[in-house]
Amino acid sequence: MRVGLDVNPLETHKSRGIGHYVANLLKSLKDIEAPVDFFLYYADWKGEPTSQGNPRFRFRRVERGARSLSHFTAKDSLDVLHLTDYHFPLAAVQELLSSPFSSVRLITTVFDLNPYHNPNKSPREVALMESNLKPLMDRLDRIIVLSENGKKDLVHFWKVRAEKVIPIPLGVDPARFSCPLRRGEVDRARRQYGITSKYILYVGGIDWNKNLVTLLEAYKLFRLDSPAPYELVLVGNHFQNPKALPENIKKGLGPGVKLTGFVPVKDLVALYQGAEIFVFPSIHEGFGLPVVEAMACGTPVVAFKSSCLPEVIGDAGLLVEPCHASALKEAMLNLVTNEHLYSTLKSRGLARSREFTWTRTARCTLDVYTSV
Repeated sequence: MRVGLDVNPLETHKSRGIGHYVANLLKSLKDIEAPVDFFLYYADWKGEPTSQGNPRFRFRRVERGARSLSHFTAKDSLDVLHLTDYHFPLAAVQELLSSPFSSVRLITTVFDLNPYHNPNKSPREVALMESNLKPLMDRLDRIIVLSENGKKDLVHFWKVRAEKVIPIPLGVDPARFSCPLRRGEVDRARRQYGITSKYILYVGGIDWNKNLVTLLEAYKLFRLDSPAPYELVLVGNHFQNPKALPENIKKGLGPGVKLTGFVPVKDLVALYQGAEIFVFPSIHEGFGLPVVEAMACGTPVVAFKSSCLPEVIGDAGLLVEPCHASALKEAMLNLVTNEHLYSTLKSRGLARSREFTWTRTARCTLDVYTSV
């Protein structure tokens, strides 16, 4: 079998979820022995990639013209083409689909339809999906999503036939997240990011669906009732420049809130492992990978009972009703004051996280390739 894989997000989205997905999927596919040759298509890279000595994986620079995909799928005699990014030019995909000489089966990954839950907050994203992705739905052979909730959204918003949609969860690297760090490494990270006490951790973005305003409100209430001082540490690229944050988030920043900005993976693992609890107040997610990363690090999780989070977390974390700051505060307080609950969720979280591996993601994706 000959498979084309869109790896452009390795460059265009290298610090975001799509780039993370493509990098880990590709790495795990290389570790699996299978009678498949991969052609890795990219367009917007600054340098020339290498195949790193693996003859089953070959890179192809694809121009952004309308006929580019047709040319390369024919030249490489592809059986399957897997598009990973809806920013790929629609004209090129439509030209490929309309070609009478092309028999390639087309697959795409849809990470989420979060913008459709509140289109007034995300008009640009909705417009881009409407123009580049939605028109392809009837022509795709399979659509990969990250959760059962993601499948439900595709069926609801775009009326996609359910049998075409295949949920495949993301994974975590156990060698990176599950191995306990030395105490000195955790302490070094705390000092580097100015953390001076026990802390509650959030990792993620600032989009409307992340619901940070509710977290900040809950933290203020938590500080009033907490038996000990806890800081709230917010990790993510958007926290690099506090002045650029949306006004409703800036208003919530008060005593005890620390903003780290971008954190490299090694430091991120240390911050996960050093945190008392991890709080994820999102109300709409495609998967919610930080939740699984936190569980893999042995950090108990509090999240809202919303979107895909109940299916990802299961009984391994505390789930509370969405958008209620008081309920979120109570859950946080319950975790830090109830030793038995804390220990139970720590153990359950570690066990739950082992169910999510990139090897599983890659094997399930291979199954999709061979089934079309």
